[in-house]
Amino acid sequence: MRNPLLFPFAVLVLSFTACNSSSDVQIDGEADDDHDRYFESEDCDDNDVTVNPGASEICDGVDNNCDGVVDEGVTINRYMDLDLDTYGDPNNAVSICAGQVEGAVENGLDCDDTDAASNPDGVEVCDQKDNDCDGEVDWGLGVPLSYDLIGDALGAARAGETVCVSAGTYQETFDFAGRNVAVVGVDGPEVTIIDGNGKGPVVSFDTDETDAALLSGFTITGGDDAVGAGIYIRAASPTLDNLIITENECTPNDTYCYGTGIYAEDSAFTLTNSVVRGNVQYSTYAYYPYNYGAGIYLLRSEPEIMGVEIAENEVIPPNAAYYGGGYGIGMFVNGGAPWVEDVVIRGNFSDAEDAYQWNTLGAGLYLYGTGGGYVNLAVIDNEANGYQAQGGGVYMGDYTTATFQNLVVANNHIGSDTSYHAAGGGLFISYYYGTIENADVVGNSVQATYGWGGGLLLQYYAAPIVTNVSVAHNTAVSVSDAGGGGMAYGSYLPGTVTLTYGNFYDNGDNEFFNCTSPVGTAYTIGADPAYVDTSGASAATWDFALAGGSALIDAGDPDIEDADGSISDIGSRGGEGGGDW
Repeated sequence: MRNPLLFPFAVLVLSFTACNSSSDVQIDGEADDDHDRYFESEDCDDNDVTVNPGASEICDGVDNNCDGVVDEGVTINRYMDLDLDTYGDPNNAVSICAGQVEGAVENGLDCDDTDAASNPDGVEVCDQKDNDCDGEVDWGLGVPLSYDLIGDALGAARAGETVCVSAGTYQETFDFAGRNVAVVGVDGPEVTIIDGNGKGPVVSFDTDETDAALLSGFTITGGDDAVGAGIYIRAASPTLDNLIITENECTPNDTYCYGTGIYAEDSAFTLTNSVVRGNVQYSTYAYYPYNYGAGIYLLRSEPEIMGVEIAENEVIPPNAAYYGGGYGIGMFVNGGAPWVEDVVIRGNFSDAEDAYQWNTLGAGLYLYGTGGGYVNLAVIDNEANGYQAQGGGVYMGDYTTATFQNLVVANNHIGSDTSYHAAGGGLFISYYYGTIENADVVGNSVQATYGWGGGLLLQYYAAPIVTNVSVAHNTAVSVSDAGGGGMAYGSYLPGTVTLTYGNFYDNGDNEFFNCTSPVGTAYTIGADPAYVDTSGASAATWDFALAGGSALIDAGDPDIEDADGSISDIGSRGGEGGGDW
């Protein structure tokens, strides 16, 4: 008989043998091949014991917990920064477990990863891009991108923003109305035109605008107004840059025209890199029509005007006008103290032969009771006539104290064969108490029944200090009384004229009128300047550099030095600013 105590043991042995007869575990026909206690129907990889619904996700590129997502919660994103501006492209992300990826950064904040200037730290500029990644292109103020008219975009702008204007012609006028906003023609003034279409002023600043109010990159044209037809500035100080201000007019039935290109009153505006050209004053008023500053008129203002050409502006007297006149056709300065540097006043013009008792004073520049400084100023090719004509280049009068350094006054003409009196073809100096240092007064002329002072005319207590000035090749043509091709004193004599280290040469047979020759006194000489070239029809082509051997080299005031440290030459190319032409 079998021993009953041995039977359970035999069963256990048999069961153990059965479990080790295969690597598969099956329950109800399902296998768990990786022995992770999850069977094939629920395990996403039944051959890997680390992969099952109960596993923890680790960063290995595998779906460890079988939720259908690889490496969730255990990776970090990096964003490719192709333009190397430290801001990554949100649409170009890479996932990593740790550390860095070359060319990638932690943030995905860049709105244009092809442009290093466009990122959240970028500065918005006019380029039809969202430079600062705020969601707005060009501040949302582009014309015609967002607005049809410049004035509408300006009205929507906030302080510090910029109205970005693309090339085109915009027929409108507008006022900055106190907004310290930049209005910029992004394609430049030649192709970006604001046309007043017979109305004016075209652009106005008259509500305390500061230098943050900027107008740049435009042609300003088509304005018609008695005051400031092109640009009108009053009690404001905007910044004007890279402008062409042209073909604006004053044609009202009014007595006066003021500042047809630019009018500025009580202003400290800035005007740079610009042209004020071809603006016309034509008051239709028959009796006493007066015209001031066809190009620019300044009243009690202290602007900075640098790198500017004021050219070919014109005063046209009305037919059979009775008296009246044109004053400072290029620029009229009334009070204040401007700073003017690297400026050319050229080819400004008035023909008043048919106007009765017409006065033309200062065809290029008229100074009335003003101070300030003028450095590297060229007043050339200006011409005007009339019953009385004074100052073909510059009229300095009425207690003016402005100073001039490195001045050229050349090829200006005042008067005609129908003028009764003309004086100061180059400079007309009356009640002037300023300083003129290092200048060339060359090739100017007067013509009249009584014509005085082809180069210089001084009268009425004027007491200028004139140093290192060359006066050459000027003429005075007079029917009745030829008067001083080089220099003349008026009937009302000047005060004490301090003229030292000067030069007078080839100024006609009657070189000095109503005054004694200064040659041989106070280190003043009479020598050929030997300019490199003064042969062209326009002084714009003349070269006032001194040829080798010129007697003017190192002949100036020894207390004034040229840029190379030597004693100053006489003329506009001597002195500190002589090398800046």
